[in-house]
Amino acid sequence: MNRAERRRMEREHGQAYAMQRYREEVRKEGEQVGVKSAIHVILYMTAYTINYKLGFGRKRLLRIMKQIIDNIDCYRTGQLDPNDYKEIIEMMNELGFKVEERT
Repeated sequence: MNRAERRRMEREHGQAYAMQRYREEVRKEGEQVGVKSAIHVILYMTAYTINYKLGFGRKRLLRIMKQIIDNIDCYRTGQLDPNDYKEIIEMMNELGFKVEERT
């Protein structure tokens, strides 16, 4: 929807249209915050497990976490395409690592 269409909708539908746009913006912002929070939880719990549960020290912890973050960035920036990601999932599944959805 371009600017002229948005203005026409605001004129014709007034406050209801403005409230709908506001709700959509709040929902999108909430989703972004939720995703960031989930990523932080996953990264911190991974680091905790590597350090305290597996006994790796500071040097190895930082090296492993850097590799994990670099891999995530490669996927996010498109250096890894979805086919590469599928291949990684298959390799991890063969090693016995499977992510199961929980409700």
